[in-house]
Amino acid sequence: MFSKDTQILLCISSNVSEQENIRNLINGDRNCVFVKSEREALSLLKSRLRPSLILLDLDYPGNDYFALFSRLKSDPVLENTPVIILIPEDSGKEAFFLTIGAADVIRKPLAQEVLNRRIDNVINSQYVNDYLITKMYSYRDSLAEEHKKLVIYTKQIIKSLSSAIDAKDTYTNGHSVRVAEYACEIAEAMGYDDKMLEIIYQAGLLHDIGKIGVSDTVLRKPGELNEKEMAAIRQHPIIGHEILSSITEIPLISYGARWHHERYDGKGYPDGLKGDEIPLIPRIICVADAYDAMTSNRSYRRQLSPLEAREEILRNCGTQFDPEIGKIAASIIEKNISGEISFKNRETTFTSIFSPSNNKALYA
Repeated sequence: MFSKDTQILLCISSNVSEQENIRNLINGDRNCVFVKSEREALSLLKSRLRPSLILLDLDYPGNDYFALFSRLKSDPVLENTPVIILIPEDSGKEAFFLTIGAADVIRKPLAQEVLNRRIDNVINSQYVNDYLITKMYSYRDSLAEEHKKLVIYTKQIIKSLSSAIDAKDTYTNGHSVRVAEYACEIAEAMGYDDKMLEIIYQAGLLHDIGKIGVSDTVLRKPGELNEKEMAAIRQHPIIGHEILSSITEIPLISYGARWHHERYDGKGYPDGLKGDEIPLIPRIICVADAYDAMTSNRSYRRQLSPLEAREEILRNCGTQFDPEIGKIAASIIEKNISGEISFKNRETTFTSIFSPSNNKALYA
């Protein structure tokens, strides 16, 4: 199957006549190197000899072949080099050596055709194995690169969608990015790792995606909305959830879209969930969303200062907002106002592959 002129066989036998016997039996087109002792073998191997196969003759005393075999299999360079062990006809250790990693065990006396066929079988099997491993690593690297590109494309699509949503309403330009960043500040203060922060960031970017299904006339209307228009607006969490539910690998993103307008006291929409019935990510996004809404100019009211928005959040803890999350947000805002911390631009900071987390608390 493979050219024999590329094969190097290392034969370790302490008996010169047995070496000569093996030399005569092995086909002449193979490259064979013979040594008499463990010391000679290790010396050659240290000199960077890399045999295709090692023949280890156990028929003669004086060398600790088991120790040599163990060293060969534990060497990171030689651990995958196949070893065929030659044993006396009356030896009972055939199964033992196969169990500890010998590629084959051949009983003496040696027959020329049998010896060469079994050498061929072991070397060919090793070449196939090496080829498959090389291909596997090549495919793995290729898949990793393609996956990296896919992650980048996905993030770009998500960012484009969030920009498209904000563009429908001139008063909310940049709103989705700010909500995502504020939500991450809160989640980071709550102790979540970068992988979870990335999921929260994506959920924040897409929390208002359902507004794609709401009329521009309603979204851009100056002044307060009438009852019918308010009912249309209140459909956007349901629309957003329906859009994002198809992303089954990241279900938490759809949670943010559906429940970010729920209230801690149960008076929110669309499902009237109360307290811990509301999943954690929407509870975080709810506070971040409200803070950005309060500190942005809207057609129907002036923007509040960060300090005023902070007081509103504290005032509504336990009613509109989860009290723990509201207090954490208020602390972050206070530190930002004092200059102790600044809100981070997280758009390019995440490097992990976002996927469902093992942290079940986020589903709570």
